[in-house]
Amino acid sequence: MSTTLTENLARTHEALYPRLETLARQVEAIAARKPEAEVPPETRTAAEALLFESQKFGTRSRRSRRGLEPAPDTYAPLATALGQALAGLDAFETRHSGWSEKHQCFVWLLPRGVLKPVARLKPHANVAAGPESDKRAAFMRAEIIRRIQAKYDEGYDAAMEAMGRSGGSTDPA
Repeated sequence: MSTTLTENLARTHEALYPRLETLARQVEAIAARKPEAEVPPETRTAAEALLFESQKFGTRSRRSRRGLEPAPDTYAPLATALGQALAGLDAFETRHSGWSEKHQCFVWLLPRGVLKPVARLKPHANVAAGPESDKRAAFMRAEIIRRIQAKYDEGYDAAMEAMGRSGGSTDPA
């Protein structure tokens, strides 16, 4: 049984995703170095709250949800649990969002219409460059080319000088 998307659920998803992703990345980094290390109580508490909240986005029916469960005591299993929860959020997002030609971005697909862009997937606006920006870009390209050519010439001159000193000249005379 799949969860029906509501405006409130979409907002909850957008608020939960970055928090869960941040904690998952931090825990994964520690788990890579010390998988059997004990997780501090405050990290476990934060993980339990996020894992509980992420259950709203699973495919299980509301009656079969497990409620608040204790988070694993060590980093490796906690990283796994957080990664699974994040995958569940991704799957939910995939099921309930789609590309909107009208808005030119991904939007939440409500049963009756669409909801604002999916914040995490919203493309960043490309500000059109004005004439000043074009001049600056042309100057920077020319400066980079000039510096590369100067380094090349420096290296070439140094190599020619070294060959002349070591008697490695290729002049037949």
